[in-house]
Amino acid sequence: MHNQRPVPEGSVPLLTVEGSAYDCGYQLGIVWREVIQARVRANPQARETPWWARRNGVFKRLVELHAPHLPDLMWGLQCGAGMKHLPPLSWPVHAGAFSSSIAPEECTSFSVTPAATLDGGPVSGQTKDPSSPDPAMRYLVLRLQPVGAPAFMTLTYPGDLFGYGFSSTGISAFRNSLKTGTPEKGLPLGVWGLLALCMKSLDQIRELTLQHGLQAAGNILVIDPDGQSMSVESAAGGLTFVPPADDGFQVHTNHVIDPALRPYENADWEGLPCSQHRYRRMSELLAGERGRLTAVKCMQFLADHYGYPGLSICRHPDPDGGAYSRNKYTGAAVVAEPRKGLLHVVRGQPCMNWPTTYALATPNRMKTRKLKQSSIRYV
Repeated sequence: MHNQRPVPEGSVPLLTVEGSAYDCGYQLGIVWREVIQARVRANPQARETPWWARRNGVFKRLVELHAPHLPDLMWGLQCGAGMKHLPPLSWPVHAGAFSSSIAPEECTSFSVTPAATLDGGPVSGQTKDPSSPDPAMRYLVLRLQPVGAPAFMTLTYPGDLFGYGFSSTGISAFRNSLKTGTPEKGLPLGVWGLLALCMKSLDQIRELTLQHGLQAAGNILVIDPDGQSMSVESAAGGLTFVPPADDGFQVHTNHVIDPALRPYENADWEGLPCSQHRYRRMSELLAGERGRLTAVKCMQFLADHYGYPGLSICRHPDPDGGAYSRNKYTGAAVVAEPRKGLLHVVRGQPCMNWPTTYALATPNRMKTRKLKQSSIRYV
């Protein structure tokens, strides 16, 4: 097993769409048609009025205030997919462990303030650790550029708008699963995420979350344009905001940090020692290079093998370990530099594959009307 490469060499495909919000949605609907149609068939509530099309209520007010382009984008997505309806509320987001469609993912997220970096720019990112290498071949980088609205640069799955990365507002978002129950009320993660990426400050996101809640069992690490961060931990017992440490960085893995939510955590979860190890190790690595941190150095940390293979940040199956450690992989690693508009992505384990850098702004943009389904290829 140690000599095998679970994920073939190669880069994550890039999907670029641009134009009006409706045109962007229409292009995505064409490319993601099969995925969207399958989700509609699997969703018994698909005929309800979707959140983005409601004529009154909380969703309408939030969309008008923070992301007025979303109804056109979603309407274009529906038309491009050839559907009369789209799944409500929980769509469009895969969200790894926040979704029941695929086994939960376990990840290591981090953020670094400008004061702790070598060039004075914030850096953030995460690993994505599924229970098999299969999801690695489904990842894509979405460069979504609607005219007159925030652009997104994220690692995601086909059919999902809220991915792992940043927007042109300077907001970055990364997330981790938590082994807790899910709140009964609150904004669905996909809706919350799309709104958050369209905002400009942590205060706005904090207010959104306090007022409307978050219906997710997980943590979202949010970083603002100045590199300041906060972790939003959400569980059946409510939600809390975990501030960053005083040393210029913040780390989150898959266990609850705030003591107020620990009673809701599954105490029998066998992955807890691994999560705690990854949290401590990533914190130590960042602290050791404070003031000298770069995107390159942070990607190296995501490839760290201390505790290999059962505990390390870069996950590898342990054939001699228990059932838990035999089926854990790092399927991707992401490092973002929002001020530079750059997203560095590794498909598979970062110790075995080279990162590819994707830029939010590019002179060689694809023509809006010429995107076809064949534009997305897996290699």
